[in-house]
Amino acid sequence: MTPQDAYLILNAADGIGPRRARALLDRFGSPEAVFGATASELATADGVGTKSAESLLRTAESFSPEDERDRAAALGAHVVTPAEIGRAHV
Repeated sequence: MTPQDAYLILNAADGIGPRRARALLDRFGSPEAVFGATASELATADGVGTKSAESLLRTAESFSPEDERDRAAALGAHVVTPAEIGRAHV
């Protein structure tokens, strides 16, 4: 999983807004590391909890970052995440 893929999944997950995404990135150190964690480990991040952690992992299984990039390209846009602008966090 690339950093951009991980950011796109974080953005797409129900219950994970900017505050929870920041908490996950602070807790695990990188967007990719978030997806190496179990639901119980994710739930330990400040404000995340079990419901949001499980939602995030379900999204990781079903969401296609490639499809998201394709949708952006079809609109004449491209995806930019903190990974592309050299920032480590949202």
